[in-house]
Amino acid sequence: MTLSPREVVVVGSTNKSKLLGVKRAWRLFEDAEVIGVEVEKAVSPQPVGWREVFYGSLQRALKASDIVKNAKYYVGVEAGLVPAPMPSGLMEIQVAVVVDRRGRVSVGTSSGFEIPYKMIDEVLSLRELGDVASEVLRRREIKEKLGIIGYLTRGIVTRVDLTFQATLNALLPRINARAYSKLYTVEEYERVLKEMLF
Repeated sequence: MTLSPREVVVVGSTNKSKLLGVKRAWRLFEDAEVIGVEVEKAVSPQPVGWREVFYGSLQRALKASDIVKNAKYYVGVEAGLVPAPMPSGLMEIQVAVVVDRRGRVSVGTSSGFEIPYKMIDEVLSLRELGDVASEVLRRREIKEKLGIIGYLTRGIVTRVDLTFQATLNALLPRINARAYSKLYTVEEYERVLKEMLF
């Protein structure tokens, strides 16, 4: 698929919550059309560890760039579990990676929250948290709507909000170029990810 020169932001997902979160962040700074494309996930169904979550979001952006040419930006958003000093030992975050047409990368994360302890064993067996939460909480389609955070906060914070936070934070180096002297290239970013321990 090739686009006209009009400015377009392509998200490597068709998940409605992700698309709404990216659109909400983007419209604060730029009037662009945000579209989603379905991409094959490059990490396990339930990413665990900082490296895997960051890598998964980068790959979503890069796979979107393979599908749609000539977009201004490509965005990958991946949710995953990372180690944290909490009773359950894990918290969930969302990571957004923005890659521009020149191959420069900026990254942001959402706020994180502790995973309910009774879900830990299931998600550590690499079952997707949204599926586990739907079963345990007896709520259908948690991952496509409010997300587990929406259920836990009784709708005060939703998956859209977490995607918004991650995307907004990924845009900071782009809207404050004077404060940020450098952006990684895709190759530099991949090299940094390989050096991460977890």
